[in-house]
Amino acid sequence: MVQDVHDPEYYDGVYEEVHHDGSVHLRTSMYQGCLDDVGMGAHVASVRARQDIVWQRAPVVCVPIPSRSPWVDSALAGPAQPKAAAPSSGSAATRSGARGKRSAAEEAGGPGLGAEPMEEEAALVAEGEDAHSKRTRALASGQPTGGESCESCEHGDTDGDNPGSDEKAWARASARGVLLKVYGGVEEGEGAFKVHELIEVIGVLERAPEGGYDVGAGGSFDVDDEVCMSVHPLAREVAAERQQRPPPSAQPRVHTIATRRFDDVHAAWLPPATSAAEAEAIATAREQLPSLRQAVLDALGACLGGDALAAEYVLLASLSRIMQRHGEAPIGKLHLNITGCPSAAPAAPRAEARSAVAASLLSGLTELLPVCASTSLSVSALNARALAPSKDHEANCIWPAPLQLPAGALLLLDEASLGPGALSERGVANVRALTLLLDAQKVPYDFTFFAVDFGVDVSIISLSTSKSMLAIGCQLPLRVAPVTPSAAALAPAEARTAARRYLGLASRLQHRLSAIGPELSQLAQDEFVTARQADPSVNADDFARLLTLTRLVAASALAPAVTMEHYAHAKALEMARCARVRTREVAV
Repeated sequence: MVQDVHDPEYYDGVYEEVHHDGSVHLRTSMYQGCLDDVGMGAHVASVRARQDIVWQRAPVVCVPIPSRSPWVDSALAGPAQPKAAAPSSGSAATRSGARGKRSAAEEAGGPGLGAEPMEEEAALVAEGEDAHSKRTRALASGQPTGGESCESCEHGDTDGDNPGSDEKAWARASARGVLLKVYGGVEEGEGAFKVHELIEVIGVLERAPEGGYDVGAGGSFDVDDEVCMSVHPLAREVAAERQQRPPPSAQPRVHTIATRRFDDVHAAWLPPATSAAEAEAIATAREQLPSLRQAVLDALGACLGGDALAAEYVLLASLSRIMQRHGEAPIGKLHLNITGCPSAAPAAPRAEARSAVAASLLSGLTELLPVCASTSLSVSALNARALAPSKDHEANCIWPAPLQLPAGALLLLDEASLGPGALSERGVANVRALTLLLDAQKVPYDFTFFAVDFGVDVSIISLSTSKSMLAIGCQLPLRVAPVTPSAAALAPAEARTAARRYLGLASRLQHRLSAIGPELSQLAQDEFVTARQADPSVNADDFARLLTLTRLVAASALAPAVTMEHYAHAKALEMARCARVRTREVAV
């Protein structure tokens, strides 16, 4: 996932290799950061006769996909391969032959994203790392670090270019993910990568030595300062910016040859869109649709105490995507607030209290969805850390936060642990960030002196004891059934795989649904007018939610178009939900 996009980087695209006999050869420095292959007795020099040798590339920081489910790694990595014989020392070819293959991803017809970005390349880089730099690299993906506090990386030094820096500097450097050097038409403009995008990369790993010639503008070419500044007016500024970058041993650098974007988290492991493999997968899922959809509902219902209506809404909310934007307002999202959840039990000291319903639903959704994040909205949790990412100007990196999620992710908010207390300035900022996420599907990144809003496409389900403190229009009181259904239908691995593929295809097919026909549109408008005349509290938001539900019902049925049956089903769901809300209000 793209975490940060730095300013364009200028480098010496062409240089002269001067040999001891006086011969001069023109070379290019694309796909490398330092020149470590200069011949014996030769040196490099800038091309002084031309002024167009300064080229441009885009530094892009990528991190592991946040909050991804464990099954995604195994699905993309493929079955474990038998270990080959131990390779001889320094044999790169043998090491390459011993790596695992992505057979599962190829069988699915889709591209593969490894368990970590550039997993194989990072493994090679790790050969020369010390123990603590390997450990601190887990900070980028939110993995536990053996009980150690990340306080050191929050207040450490930033001298990451010095291999002898202290552990704090290495921690800050290692938390920055992988630095991509992007070439070829995607450096700027409409083709530029954006924050939160998912990409797959084929590139060249940079394993630059500590010595060697730096090919960045203002680097170590054999020219005097006056000539250097005449060729590179921004040389000193660029050189100062380069001092903030950690060495490749702390932050792997990859020079991209080819890149591919993914629309959402499902596209990384599903067959490519509009391909023959996808058409076959859709046909197979449609044949199994009744059993597949019911198995997913049963599994979700088991996590919600047997509430079939709540399971239906959770299914539709998890499928919802932004279809378009009307100004700043996203159209197509269905955010859900499940009320009536039992309060969270008191937690152990320094542990985060969590509702039993939230824990159960998170476990079930993690088994079905590729990315499912969860955060507690207790007063202590809101005051403890920032939910929105922040820019560290000193280290020139963005520190990740729970709201930094890729398109297609689901965020589970546990408000059942909310109790009395006072919010600090950070807690108030967190509530504002959640409100912006709900209303505009944007995350405000803290740049110290100002905030920059980056667009996201994240579905939100809030679990609370009473009405949510957030403005979520779709509220559903929870009703626990006398007999809790069993989720045994998804126990076999094949059934879980089929259910995951069904959810991914249903999410993708939303964008291909044909527009609601004129007959159905007129019927919905007439019924809305009639309902508003009978109850003035019915407003345009209720009508928009009904149309969104209708489209989501059609998507969950893998239908090519929205029909009257889908509208009738959505209308029945809304009537049952509103009846529950009225009953609960009367009881209160």
